[in-house]
Amino acid sequence: MKIPLIFSSIGKRAVSLVRRTIPSKTSGLSKDVAEISTKIKLRNGIRKLLLGLDKKTIEQLEKLPIEIFLEEAQKIIIKALDIPEELCPRVEIHTVPEKLLMQFTLNYKFFVNKKYKEFPKSHLFSAIRHEMKHCEQSLAILRTEDLGENAVNQFSSILARVKANLIIEHYRNMPQGEIQKLRNEKKMPESLLLLIERIRQIPNEDKQSIKQVFDGLYNHKFKIYYKDLSDVRAMAIAKCGVIKAGSPDAIRTNKYYNGFCQTCEENSGLKYWTSKHEREAYTAGYVAKLVYLYKKNFG
Repeated sequence: MKIPLIFSSIGKRAVSLVRRTIPSKTSGLSKDVAEISTKIKLRNGIRKLLLGLDKKTIEQLEKLPIEIFLEEAQKIIIKALDIPEELCPRVEIHTVPEKLLMQFTLNYKFFVNKKYKEFPKSHLFSAIRHEMKHCEQSLAILRTEDLGENAVNQFSSILARVKANLIIEHYRNMPQGEIQKLRNEKKMPESLLLLIERIRQIPNEDKQSIKQVFDGLYNHKFKIYYKDLSDVRAMAIAKCGVIKAGSPDAIRTNKYYNGFCQTCEENSGLKYWTSKHEREAYTAGYVAKLVYLYKKNFG
C-alpha cells in the first residue's frame, strides 16, 4: 500500500529535523559506549568460560591433596563467576544418593559424595562447576523481586516435608539395639530419644498419630530452613542487588525456580533432563572439563 503524499512529506521533514537536532559527536559517543559495553561483556564472558585456568594453575591443582583440591577449585570457579565468597556454600563431605557425585541442595548446601576420591580431578572440577552453576541460579532466584520470597517459602516447605518423612522412616526401621546404643553413648538429647520411641510405637495403621509426629517435625524444620534461606536472600540482595520483576533476567529466573521445584526430588526423567537449570549446569560442567583438559595438556 502506498503512503499518502502528505504523510510522506511530514515523514521527510521529521527525519530531516531529527538529523539536524542530533549532534554528530553525540552519535559517535553513543557508538563508542556501545562498543565498550560489548567488549566488556565479551571479556567477562571469556573469563567466565576459561575460569581463570592456565597450565601453571592446573599443575598446582593436580599436586594438591584431594580435599584441598575441592576447596581451591571451588575458589577459582566462584572468583571467575564473580560470586561473593561469603555467598558460596562450603564443600561438605557427606552421604548423598549413591548415583550422585555432588549435590547443591535447596537449603543452600554443597555436598560431595564420599566416593569422590575415585574420580580424576578434571571430572571433579567439572562437577564443581556444575554445582556452582546451580549456586548462581539459586542466588538469582532469591534476588528476584516477588519471586525470591515465594522461593524461600516453597523451598523451606519442600525441605521440611522431605526431612520429616525421612526422620520418621529412618527411626521406624532402626533396630532396637542401635537405639539403645545411642542412648548408652548419650549422643542424643533425651527429648529426641523419647520422640524416637514414640515414632516406633505408633502402629502402621494409625495414620493420625503418624501425621501428628510429622506435623511437629515439619513445623520445626520449616522454621530452621526458612530463617537460613531468608538470611541468604538478604545477603544476596545486599551484595548483588534486586532483579526487577518482569525483566528478561526475572523471566529466566522463573524458569530456574520452576525447574528446581519440579526436579528437586528426582535426578532423572524427562522433566529433569529438559529443565533449563539442569541443561545450563551440564553445559557449564562439560565446557569446564574441556577447558581443564586442554589447559592441562597444551597450556
